[in-house]
Amino acid sequence: MRKRLLSLALALAVCLSLAASALAADKSGTSTDNIEIDFPDGYTSSAADKTYKIREVSAGAITDKTTNTVLASIIARTGEPADIELPAVALPLGTSITIKTPRTDWANKEGIVDVAAIRAYSDPDGDGVYDQWIFDFKNDPPLVPLTEEKVFIKADNVSQYSYQAYPAADGALTGVLDKLPASVTLTSDYLTEVFGANTLLLVDLQVWTVVASEPVTAFPSGTSGAAVYLLTGETAEAAGKPETPDEPDASAEPDEPEKPAKPAAPAFTDVPDDAYYAAPVAWAVENEITTGTSDTAFSPKQDCTNAQILTFLWRACGKPEPTIDNPFTNKISDTYLQAAVWAYEKGMVSGNTFNASELCTRAMAMTYIWQSAGSPAPGESAAFTDVPADAAYAQAVAWAVEQDVTTGTSQTEFSPDGVCSRGQIVTFLHRALAE
Repeated sequence: MRKRLLSLALALAVCLSLAASALAADKSGTSTDNIEIDFPDGYTSSAADKTYKIREVSAGAITDKTTNTVLASIIARTGEPADIELPAVALPLGTSITIKTPRTDWANKEGIVDVAAIRAYSDPDGDGVYDQWIFDFKNDPPLVPLTEEKVFIKADNVSQYSYQAYPAADGALTGVLDKLPASVTLTSDYLTEVFGANTLLLVDLQVWTVVASEPVTAFPSGTSGAAVYLLTGETAEAAGKPETPDEPDASAEPDEPEKPAKPAAPAFTDVPDDAYYAAPVAWAVENEITTGTSDTAFSPKQDCTNAQILTFLWRACGKPEPTIDNPFTNKISDTYLQAAVWAYEKGMVSGNTFNASELCTRAMAMTYIWQSAGSPAPGESAAFTDVPADAAYAQAVAWAVEQDVTTGTSQTEFSPDGVCSRGQIVTFLHRALAE
């Protein structure tokens, strides 16, 4: 029988208290001998205490007071983040995590078993707040988007959602408890693909009690250790200052200058001095347009979101105060709320909801920069075969080419649907606003 959380409200109430104690109590980063880390050759990392802003989900239930039955369970991602000091161990790509739970045996359908539970907290927009993920086990990967504030669950589907998942034998995440092995290996590449870079992972070794009944019931009754890790999204070479930095691919990214000016600072380990985006990154940080994703990383190859580019652009334009009220009905982080309202006022975005996590394409980037400049008419159309003359972004692209903001991805193509990285976005902004 497949065992899931049979009472979500009860399980969340119990496990959230376990999560709080695990987050607050563990000070070693690897407090248990049951977790082994295998780093890439030549790379080492140890737990480093740092204060993180953590926003956890909360749980509740709507009940029928007459029958005392649960009509719906509620998981909400609201409230203020809490400052929690965590000893996170940085995990670059190419790292494996082996978790051993020797008492994980569901055969008897009763007694004490060990369960390795995974909780994740991500900061995709770089605002310093790590929001907790909610899992929906009918999805693959089993995630509820961070932009969704609440999830309402009918009583007969309470097992579908949870705030934690479990590593299965194939190294993926699952919500099925009786399929858990006594030892499992996860990779940082898989976890980064699922959650994205700049994600905190809490690996919590829990003690569960299985009660023989129909259906079989399992519930957490304690914790035997926890460890905290930070998915950097970077290779071990990038994290450890490679001797020979990667050269930009001229055929894929012809926008970049061959010999950029050397930046003054800061010393991000993933921004080589001769990278095409080095000077733009230094300029953006110096002018408080953006910061790194950590004290030592800028994550130039990380995809840039809609919220990030509009916030960068708003700051680069001097942080103008919007003159209209917030037109959006969905909850927006304070980090980019003013930028979103400003963008709405200038006609860059529309509608009553703001999609903060939408990835920024090349067409979007040129359009935003062009609109912030007052939508000037270009001298002539850009001669790209993939930019129709009547496309909404055609004038923006033509103007950007005239202003040397971009040159396209080849002599004949612009690739309007290509997703921009953080390094590309600050490069575009630097060319448009600083040069």
